[in-house]
Amino acid sequence: MFKLNIDKANEFMKKLENLLNNKNYDDALSYLQSSQTLEGAIKSFNIGHIYHQKQNLPFARYYLEKAGYQGLLSEELDSALYLVKSDLGLVEVESQYSIIDNFILNASGLKEDVYLVII
Repeated sequence: MFKLNIDKANEFMKKLENLLNNKNYDDALSYLQSSQTLEGAIKSFNIGHIYHQKQNLPFARYYLEKAGYQGLLSEELDSALYLVKSDLGLVEVESQYSIIDNFILNASGLKEDVYLVII
């Protein structure tokens, strides 16, 4: 039974890859959304990737962020999110860290006198 699921997943991925290689993004998106083969973070990541290819950047960001919240931690996700945010013009506007986080991260270079003034 496990082998059958692997074969089904391989067949699914080959068809999806074929659709993407032929730049058939609408069909790839429909195929992916209607399938039960991929679920969760991997499905969200792939949907986000397809929306990015279609230049639908808000939806691409939504699905890529969703993949991260669903537990996908990878360099591919980070770079895809960076590309989408760059295309949206958000890289310079948004910061991953708060003001306090930035202070703590950069505190190692500060002298001890600064801490007394801030506190």
